[in-house]
Amino acid sequence: MKARYAVLVVMLAAFAAVLSQKAIAGKGGIPFPAGQFSTTLQGSFAICLNPTTFAGEACSTSGVLVFPQSTLQNGVTTFDASGNSCATSTAVNSDLPVDAFLQPVTNQNSVSKALNYDSMTGTGDASFTSYTGGACHGATFDSTGAIEVSSGTVHFVVTDDGKRFDFLITKLTNSTGSIGSFSLSGTDLRQTRPES
Repeated sequence: MKARYAVLVVMLAAFAAVLSQKAIAGKGGIPFPAGQFSTTLQGSFAICLNPTTFAGEACSTSGVLVFPQSTLQNGVTTFDASGNSCATSTAVNSDLPVDAFLQPVTNQNSVSKALNYDSMTGTGDASFTSYTGGACHGATFDSTGAIEVSSGTVHFVVTDDGKRFDFLITKLTNSTGSIGSFSLSGTDLRQTRPES
């Protein structure tokens, strides 16, 4: 069961990936701001397990058990002007269709970096890596005790002068190949302080 839920860390990575950036040269277009964003993610994915041990197993293996899952997540991501980011979130996952089995609440950390960004259209792609353990200190990740569980890419669109990011995961992998099909998307919104 541990392997079944460790894969959920990957979804948080999408939050960080969306907020990762490279410095934007020139004027005009939609800038990537440094700062802190709240993040939500929702969707579904399949996890493949060995029918005897219930450990994660490659989805291409004959006779593998496929478990459809739903996820809801929220968290916070901090990123700096150099494109470094770190995100922490909490996820609640459930079987699809929902059933009597109690699902754990998991905490996750992710780091990411932009692969490309077009400031004129506000679109780009980013890579991410997700971990159990470790800790975010602003945009920096402390990997002490961290275990890498997944990686992938996202495609994102920046709107509202960089205050909103809409994203979807475009690639999702782990070391055992036990992640099957997926449909995951989310939104990041700039966190603001109340007027004093």
